[in-house]
Amino acid sequence: MKKNIRAIAGKEVSYAEQTGSEVSIHFTDGTSVNMEADDISFDEPDILCNMCGLTCRLDPEINDTYGLIKSSVSGGYESTPGNGEGALDDCTRYTFSLCEFCLDHMFSNFKIPVTTDDYTSAAIEVEVFRSASQRVTEDDWRGGKEAFFEEFNRRNEARK
Repeated sequence: MKKNIRAIAGKEVSYAEQTGSEVSIHFTDGTSVNMEADDISFDEPDILCNMCGLTCRLDPEINDTYGLIKSSVSGGYESTPGNGEGALDDCTRYTFSLCEFCLDHMFSNFKIPVTTDDYTSAAIEVEVFRSASQRVTEDDWRGGKEAFFEEFNRRNEARK
């Protein structure tokens, strides 16, 4: 039976390197340990939303993450503060993740609404943006309304 390295050490893993059948595990406190690769397992690292600080997982039992995951943007020379009129530095990559709830929150605050369409339909029909809470409230066919609003409220609280 494989041993979970975090459960054994009780420390946060920084990185691991495998050489042959041995893994060298390095922890954030600067310590490390060597173990046989066949004897260990790692937890899948959780991806947290940069806006609310909560997980981008919708179901704790499933490792899939949803939203804008590990996205990056960068500026150019003219957008560098002090060199132009922009706000992002030249040659600097800004990497972040946003959960679905925070994306919806951001979309709801845009001055110009995002456009939406159903990409599975043969006919492209652009729709007026409705926030997630509007869609859940207004669409009778949607289930899980209570669970949605519990999570919606939890994310709103976390953003404060």
